[in-house]
Amino acid sequence: ILQIKDHQILKDLLSSDKLNMDEIDVFKTALHWASSQTEDKKGDLREILGSALYSIRFPLFSSSQFSDEVIPSKLLNDEEMADILKFVTKSKSSVSSNFSIKSRIRECDRFGKNNLTWGSIKPLRHFIGFIVDKPIKIYGVGVIPPFYQVSKLTGSMFLEKVNTMEKEAKVCLASKSFVVEFNRILLKARVDFDEPITIKPKSHYRICLKYEESPFNRNNWSGINGRKTIIADGVQFDFVHGCNSDLYGKTIETSQIPSIIFSRLS
Repeated sequence: ILQIKDHQILKDLLSSDKLNMDEIDVFKTALHWASSQTEDKKGDLREILGSALYSIRFPLFSSSQFSDEVIPSKLLNDEEMADILKFVTKSKSSVSSNFSIKSRIRECDRFGKNNLTWGSIKPLRHFIGFIVDKPIKIYGVGVIPPFYQVSKLTGSMFLEKVNTMEKEAKVCLASKSFVVEFNRILLKARVDFDEPITIKPKSHYRICLKYEESPFNRNNWSGINGRKTIIADGVQFDFVHGCNSDLYGKTIETSQIPSIIFSRLS
């Protein structure tokens, strides 16, 4: 990013709804870029950022982030600070300034980089259960592409709400058939549902990935060392085993479901 010389290009990059960064990191990246454009690091950073300033979604900051990081930076004028602070502290439900209050589409990555193992992906059903502490929308999941160049994986995925008293009692909220082809570069392919699905906090959900029988799906990479608790964009995900039956690939630690694509609602 530091190689970018035009604030308009920076704006286009940081404005993306699919930018997978915490908003505080977007802010710090923008500040770092602006500082790098001046020799003494003391130029008017707001002027240097220009329209790229409005790609930072200040209303999405926590009250402590806003107080500790944004206010001392003096990047905003008094009117903007007062307006956004009222929104951040829930004193008002909208902002008058030109800063977006729309949450970005984020990825909850269960395994991190290079946490892969080689082996059989059978059984062909893979489950992961989860609970979140804040309302979110789920757009889809990450799926590990096939290893072989001429191969593809076909199957279906399901998002289900689970009765916590009877884990097999469930309601299917969404389903999607998919085809994932070999990719030399990407270690994850994104598969979206037709529409995002609202997920309520403190309720038990699970994602099921069901592969169709194929000569290509006997062996593939799988994620390992999956984390049981992840905080992404201020949302806590607690992962649990998604199915009682040992016939299904269901562990938290190893899975064919490396990530969940989501945005927060509040």
